[in-house]
Amino acid sequence: MVEAGRGNAGAAAIAVRALEHYKPHVALFVGVAGGVKDVAIGDVVVATKVYGYESGKDTAKGFQPRPDVQITAHALDQRARVIRQGNDWKSRLDPAVGHGDPAFFVAPIAAGEKVVASKKAATATLIKDHYGDAIAVEMEGSGFLKGVHISHPTQGAVIRSISDLLSGKANADKEGSQQRAADAASAAAFEIISGLDGGQDRARKAKPAFLRTPSTFSKGSYFTQGEVLAEIGVPNVDQIRFAFAGAPDGYMRINPMERRETPLTVSSLNANVNQSEMIRATGHVVSPR
Repeated sequence: MVEAGRGNAGAAAIAVRALEHYKPHVALFVGVAGGVKDVAIGDVVVATKVYGYESGKDTAKGFQPRPDVQITAHALDQRARVIRQGNDWKSRLDPAVGHGDPAFFVAPIAAGEKVVASKKAATATLIKDHYGDAIAVEMEGSGFLKGVHISHPTQGAVIRSISDLLSGKANADKEGSQQRAADAASAAAFEIISGLDGGQDRARKAKPAFLRTPSTFSKGSYFTQGEVLAEIGVPNVDQIRFAFAGAPDGYMRINPMERRETPLTVSSLNANVNQSEMIRATGHVVSPR
């Protein structure tokens, strides 16, 4: 676990490291944001795209934006649009938090390196003038989606809930808006994830019955140091014997979750064995036994 801190650069760096390590199918950035327009505290915004609003050219005539735009994965965008049509996601809200009736938006947001604390601030004016369809502003979404972009085939999306309306941020925080927004964004994120497997919540699927099988313990599955395990060739001519000169450091047994028609192949084990951190760190030999 790490704390990236504020800013798109840190979010991008940490995202890349996490995605390379875990190799997830889906990555979501879930948090709070400031409302730019058309939203209220506690509303949820799933970004269709994230503008890096500080990208541009500063000239004698003023700032000329050159938008750096990061796009949400299509499947996640479409999933969010389905959720927006109903209120099922609200069942995931924590009733102890005291939500009102939050709305669900699928729309652009803006991300930069500044905390925008007033609707009259220069940054708020810049966003309004040049990114008029952005309804929220935050500080990490653009960097996060860049990290996802270079970590194909992971799909990414940014989910934010409104914790303040730029002006009056300090008062909103004192009234618990951060907690309300965090809970709403979390509820939306879990609702999105629940429908990615063909529109069904995996947690609600009937679990397969556990198949109990007799013990497979066999002395033949073990060996002693120097024991001849196999011989090939012609005796006294080109015969080769196979044995372990030293004992291994450990063993890993693989139990498939479903009954297989054929045994696992050594090549398939070799192709996937590096997903085990312990084996990758210590080296491995896959035996077809």
